[in-house]
Amino acid sequence: MLEATRNWPFLYDLLTEHVARVELAHPKELKAISTAAIKTDQIDAKVLAHLARLNFLPTAFAAPPETRDLRLYLRHREKLVQDRTQSKNRIHAVLASYNLRIPGTDPFGKTGRAWLQENLDGNLLRPAARRVIRDHLALIDQLDAQLTALVAGLPKFAAPLWQKGGQDCGCQAVTNGRLPHAQEKRALPGDLLASTS
Repeated sequence: MLEATRNWPFLYDLLTEHVARVELAHPKELKAISTAAIKTDQIDAKVLAHLARLNFLPTAFAAPPETRDLRLYLRHREKLVQDRTQSKNRIHAVLASYNLRIPGTDPFGKTGRAWLQENLDGNLLRPAARRVIRDHLALIDQLDAQLTALVAGLPKFAAPLWQKGGQDCGCQAVTNGRLPHAQEKRALPGDLLASTS
């Protein structure tokens, strides 16, 4: 039995090599331990053993290593997208301080980039603003390249997770080289993106 703490995956994998069954105790549902007046590892272990003996141990789902890897992969992608969005918002903020707005429906597409380059080459923006915009455009390009490489590598990496007996489990968005947006994440099979502590 193991409490699901920050480093539970390492210990769980290590223990499963040596014992027939490892139970992962759910820390948020372990009121007996979290509200105890005296907390030591020895006391916590005794309480966990007692709860397990009585079959009252609240357990958490221990995702297999492949699922944990996919979660890490998708969380990394989500962070890269957030970073790219921050850079785009920073460019908008700098332009707003000059009462400028990138025209068009895709501000960072070909037309938007051409408009930005025209203004970066002109004299309207001060040197500091030009530097900030150029730096953030470079970051956006770098993040776009990382995201493209990440998505290209995902199908090989995650194929066993969305295939069950040769049948697709509904992850067409991933198999087509496009990852789901935040609101679509819940639709992935096996609760792949459920948070684990």
